[in-house]
Amino acid sequence: MPFLEQQVSALETFKWFDNVVFSLDILASPTSKSVGSVPKAKTFEHDLLHSTHWHDYERGTTTESQCINALAKELQVPAEIVLTCIVKITRQDIPEEVSQLMNRLKDTHKIYFAGNSPSKFGLDLDSNSQLHLDGAFVSSELGERLPHPGFFSLLFAQSPSLRQRTVFVTTKADNVISARSSGLYAILVADAQDALQRLTTLCADPIPSTLSYLAENAGKHHLDTNLGYVIQDTFASFLLLDATHDDSLVYYDKDTQQYKWLYGGKVPFGLPDFPPDIDTNGIGHMVAQNSTSEGRTAIMDKMLRYRDAGGILTGYMDTSKIRLDPAMCANALTFFYSQNRGGDIPETEEWVLNVLRSRAFRDGTHYYPGPDLFLYFVSRLLKLPDLPLNTREKFGPILRDCVMERMGLEGDALALGFRVTTAARCGVCANDDLERLLALQEASGGWGAGVIYQFVRYKGLAFHRGVTAAIALLAMREWSLTRFKTERM
Repeated sequence: MPFLEQQVSALETFKWFDNVVFSLDILASPTSKSVGSVPKAKTFEHDLLHSTHWHDYERGTTTESQCINALAKELQVPAEIVLTCIVKITRQDIPEEVSQLMNRLKDTHKIYFAGNSPSKFGLDLDSNSQLHLDGAFVSSELGERLPHPGFFSLLFAQSPSLRQRTVFVTTKADNVISARSSGLYAILVADAQDALQRLTTLCADPIPSTLSYLAENAGKHHLDTNLGYVIQDTFASFLLLDATHDDSLVYYDKDTQQYKWLYGGKVPFGLPDFPPDIDTNGIGHMVAQNSTSEGRTAIMDKMLRYRDAGGILTGYMDTSKIRLDPAMCANALTFFYSQNRGGDIPETEEWVLNVLRSRAFRDGTHYYPGPDLFLYFVSRLLKLPDLPLNTREKFGPILRDCVMERMGLEGDALALGFRVTTAARCGVCANDDLERLLALQEASGGWGAGVIYQFVRYKGLAFHRGVTAAIALLAMREWSLTRFKTERM
């Protein structure tokens, strides 16, 4: 059984949202906004909906007849026309996409409607008798309209439980600002179809869909670049394998004990043929099925032959390309310690530790533009079960401080996954960053490709959807295990 299936198979104890609140603007359809034969209908509708008389009616501070008469006078149309328009624009038909969502979520979430309306009775629930609705909050009963923040204060007064674990969905940016400033998690969608796609991802258990995405693309997890190349990258395969321990997902040369960055074929035109590096081999020999004890010993002995004047391992096992990168050294350090040979490279260990202490990684490293990736590579060292206590005590507290300083900062899905994983390995649940990570999951079960490394000479970036999904999966599992441990303490 693959490693991941032996671990947490679902985020059963974790769901960010217990409640889903649909803004009434999502229910609006083009036909519901038609005002028939009124001249300059769009202008008329706009003027009506933005009139203070209409707003007072939606707040419940004036009656329907008072509103109609005042609007008829202001807009210079017969009262009958105003009444016809009001009837049409206040009728809220529930789109099929919202009905699907309500049916999907009814067993796991409480579902509410909220928004501007002079009456709850505009909600066409009779024609949707099979739909379950836990409540509706309309402006005429609350006494305030959206987008005023007071709307949410009054809503919370009626239903305090909605202050927590609630997602608010709307098509209006003003409503998003008010909801977020009131403490809600709010998402802006284009229409009901967009809401269906976003909430299906956001409110579903993300682990099964991620596993499906990885399995469906097994053997096809390639590296993309902004240079126009799609590359079969051994290093990325090993990074994915290190996160999943599922050999069926990746490719690498099983006939060698010295791995190269590129898997098979010719080097893409315009890119150099990099010599064997300590990164690919350092991770590869810890996860590849074909790695042997003799092969690991030989590759470590070879790495030791390529050090700078200060004794620090250089990135490539070749004198034609001398590079120093602390992220590469972190992976090599973990490899050496995994084979009980950490004492062979004290200068490399000290340099990696100094990079942590000084926060020298904050702008990235030579090949890795993301600081979260460097911290993740160091966290692999702490994951070793037999790491000497003095080494753990040297790296652990500093790494914990570094990752906590990163929490809440911007990052793509891969950076967030690295951050959440590193934090969990340091005993910290990065809840906000995990929430942001989950919100980025796509309907396919995958994530947008995050940046892994850069081609410095060519000013190119390398992206990998497979690695991003695998690290996101690892982040969810590590977070869940850490949360379980802390709750039992």
